[in-house]
Amino acid sequence: MKYTFQWRKYFPHIVSILIFLILSIISFYPQLEGKVLPQHDTTQFEAMSSDIRACRAETGEDPQWTGAMFSGMPAYMINIKYPSMVLKHGMDKILSIVSTPIGFIFFAMLSAYLMIIMMGMGWWAALFTAIAYGLSTYFFLIIGAGHQTKMWALVYAPAMIGAIYMTLRRNMLLGGALTALTAALEIGANHPQITYYFILAAVCLWLNDLVYAILKKRLKDFVKRSSILAAAALLSIGANFSPIYYAMEHSDETIRGGSQLHSDKTGGLDLDYATNWSYGIAESWNMLIPNFMGGSSSQTFSKDGPLAEYFSEVGMKDVAENLPTYWGEQPYTAGPTYLGVIAILLAIIGFTICPKRDIFWLLLVMVFSLVLSWGHNAMWFTQKAFDWLPMYNKFRAVSTILIVLEWEIPLLAGMAIWHIQQHMDSLKEISRKIIYSMSAICVIALFFILFNDKIFSFHQEEDGKMLSEEFYQMFKMGGGEEYIEKDIHLELGWGAAHAMLEERSSLLSHDSLRVILLCVLVTAALLLALKKKRMMGYMLSAIVILATWDLLSVNFRYQPHNAFCLRSKTEITPSQADKEILQDKELGFRVLNLSVSPFNDATTSKFHRSVGGYHGAKLSRYQDLINAYLTSGKEEIYDMLNTKYVISSEGKAIQREGAMGAAWIVSSLYPATCAEEELVALDKIDLKTCAVCSEKDLVKSMSFGEGSHIELVEYQPNKLTYKAHIEEDHTVAVFSEIFYDRGWKAYVDQKPEPYFRANYLLRAMALKKGDHTIVWQFRAPHFAFAEWITLICSIMIIFAIVLIVIRKNDNTLLGR
Repeated sequence: MKYTFQWRKYFPHIVSILIFLILSIISFYPQLEGKVLPQHDTTQFEAMSSDIRACRAETGEDPQWTGAMFSGMPAYMINIKYPSMVLKHGMDKILSIVSTPIGFIFFAMLSAYLMIIMMGMGWWAALFTAIAYGLSTYFFLIIGAGHQTKMWALVYAPAMIGAIYMTLRRNMLLGGALTALTAALEIGANHPQITYYFILAAVCLWLNDLVYAILKKRLKDFVKRSSILAAAALLSIGANFSPIYYAMEHSDETIRGGSQLHSDKTGGLDLDYATNWSYGIAESWNMLIPNFMGGSSSQTFSKDGPLAEYFSEVGMKDVAENLPTYWGEQPYTAGPTYLGVIAILLAIIGFTICPKRDIFWLLLVMVFSLVLSWGHNAMWFTQKAFDWLPMYNKFRAVSTILIVLEWEIPLLAGMAIWHIQQHMDSLKEISRKIIYSMSAICVIALFFILFNDKIFSFHQEEDGKMLSEEFYQMFKMGGGEEYIEKDIHLELGWGAAHAMLEERSSLLSHDSLRVILLCVLVTAALLLALKKKRMMGYMLSAIVILATWDLLSVNFRYQPHNAFCLRSKTEITPSQADKEILQDKELGFRVLNLSVSPFNDATTSKFHRSVGGYHGAKLSRYQDLINAYLTSGKEEIYDMLNTKYVISSEGKAIQREGAMGAAWIVSSLYPATCAEEELVALDKIDLKTCAVCSEKDLVKSMSFGEGSHIELVEYQPNKLTYKAHIEEDHTVAVFSEIFYDRGWKAYVDQKPEPYFRANYLLRAMALKKGDHTIVWQFRAPHFAFAEWITLICSIMIIFAIVLIVIRKNDNTLLGR
């Protein structure tokens, strides 16, 4: 039988894909001109993975370890190759057809579109949901910051939820296969925090359907569907077994596993650290009104606004352009988590008209996510989540969970559109609920226009004190004591603070008025479509266009086209200090770079072995060392880490004389009973002649030969070769390398030898008399086994999808 392509059936989908591509190009058009975004995290990644990539290029081997950051750490959470992840590698090739950042938005829209289709809704619902999701303001912010793994996780998440929904409520076999595929890709995106949040949403859906199955006496069918989901989950985990295994093994050793110090040991991140980026309760209105809290930390007051006018009277007009309009509680924000006025309006309508079976779980997800995002502002809930939710205490920046609302609000909006289309005969009831929903939003927005300066301080108190102090210091340093005596500094400071309040109030009012206008326009379009059904297509088109304008106009405030630049401007180039240090060919030394924030910046690792770096999962013992000694500049600790050079804050290379070398011989050991004692002892002993160790590692009959010496003769990130001459048996050598016994093995004259931890985080071993070649090699333990599991599960997912497709075309296969 000849197959005929059904253009009418597929035409809307083709149009949708074209719309997604056009909108994505509009969003990041300078990319087509060869320009790039100066993405902070991308730059950091390029630097921190520099020696890993260099090792691959030179040796053809994946080192699985980097020696260029934090004095050495596993590469599991940085850059490591897992050849068996065939699903991820195959999908990466497909996704490369549309390069990023355009590709991020395009595929995010496509994923959300597929979610709606898998849920059984129509084209208009899918189109609106996809655009509202893909153009989320938060996406533009994280793309600008270079959070690539986070963005890929957000690309796959909607499709995963759609597949789970399909398994529970529609075609369970196809849904199960697609769940295995999409979940495998989601996990493979390698951003566990985003995946975790969407798994929580999926659990809410599953619990909702469990209650429904019990009430409707459909438990048997639910168990069958749940079993398929469980199998899909196992396969998706198996298809990512390698990265999951090593991430879990590594986690206990990192700050996400808690400090090794008894007093700090929690099994997770410190609560204050994890909640540092908490969304303010009032700040949550940003989701509706983008300038509610003044926008972003980098957004400054206008050149001709009230603040600029005030400062111009005292000859300091330019000061206004250096002060942030943001007045929220977060330490820093690139912009608001804006969801879109129209999407929120339609979502509220969806809550009033959609089936209760959908509303209950989505309402639970919404409340749960919103309260968790408040972090330390709702500690009564956050503390319980840290204590009760498995693995939740591994994640920082709790406000990140708002990405669930970035997905849920567009979904509810799409459901509302679909329900309106399916129930157009209920004109009176639906029209009433649309008007009520619009009125609720407009009343809130009008309230903020009329009374915002009556209910919010706009940070006036804090700004008044801060500016008064700055004027005081300015007068004091400039010899203006007479102005201080007349309290002119207070007059200027509080006057400026009042002008800041006035301008922030105006920003809030302007965007509140914008909310009212858009709500009225969309409501009018919906009511007209209900009254004249032939107008439905035109009105929905108008709503989609308005929603697109709404989101893009806000997005361009924080990610404008002029943020793009030539690629050459984003490349890390060696400074004069870097060039001078690179002339030194000695192996194994490290560099402290004070021209940047040394423990929050990885750019030094581009050229040197750095004692600092930038990573959210650094080794916990190293963080302990940073807290106890490195931030205070303890010279002996930097010596122990073989810090031969310092780049000063002025950018000059300074050679240090005390660096102890790549390895050295000690004459005695100082035993400690616990990690706290080990750390404290570093400040008590002469680290050049003595080493701290655990009592269990104390070398019996330790000796010291005057003529013993050891030196590093060959260096690769994962292979270190030393030559040693030892005068006496039981001589202890300390190596200025990070102790990590989950992969590092030591060989003395080609024979495996034991080693132990010394000086809290370095390696040491006892050597026999004679000349020796000592080789340290790193290899992820059980790597071949983990890769086999990953490959087998990946093949099983592919086989399941192929089998279901064949069965659909020939239902005689395996029976009907």
